[in-house]
Amino acid sequence: MVSSDKSRLRKSWSTPGLGSKVWKASRRGEERRETLVIIEFINRGDSTEMILTHELFPTEEIRDQHAQGWEMMMENTFGPAVMDA
Repeated sequence: MVSSDKSRLRKSWSTPGLGSKVWKASRRGEERRETLVIIEFINRGDSTEMILTHELFPTEEIRDQHAQGWEMMMENTFGPAVMDA
């Protein structure tokens, strides 16, 4: 159990194959660039609010593709009722 009202996780995130102009090559020869995922957990008494932020995208198109992926993952994991956009 976390004793504070707010906890935060920060993680670099890489997605392979999203365009050689903006994504640097990894050691395995794949095209990728790191972005940043931040997940915050806020104690709301009987429940916990989770805020997911994914940032540092090189283009809006790539950002939007990731947003759709996160939304699908969250709905499949927790159900559509938990999504508050």
